[in-house]
Amino acid sequence: DLLSTTGPRPMDAVRVGTDKWFGCVLSAGFDSRVNDRANRMTWPRGRMRYNLAILADPFGNVLVVLDSSKGTYQTDEGGQVTGVS
Repeated sequence: DLLSTTGPRPMDAVRVGTDKWFGCVLSAGFDSRVNDRANRMTWPRGRMRYNLAILADPFGNVLVVLDSSKGTYQTDEGGQVTGVS
């Protein structure tokens, strides 16, 4: 309602809820979850934390690496691996 009656105005910070503040950009999806996880990590230092935070799926899925050098994976209709040939 404020924007419709007074028009846009510059601001430096915005409060979300009762205690969360942000400035410039609000991230509220996948990037927000990755950033939160990376900020809580103590290792490694620097930008690599964000790469690892992306691999550690913030939605709770387990990352599975399949070694295709051992053969071809057979899957069922749901995509679950049922065997190797």
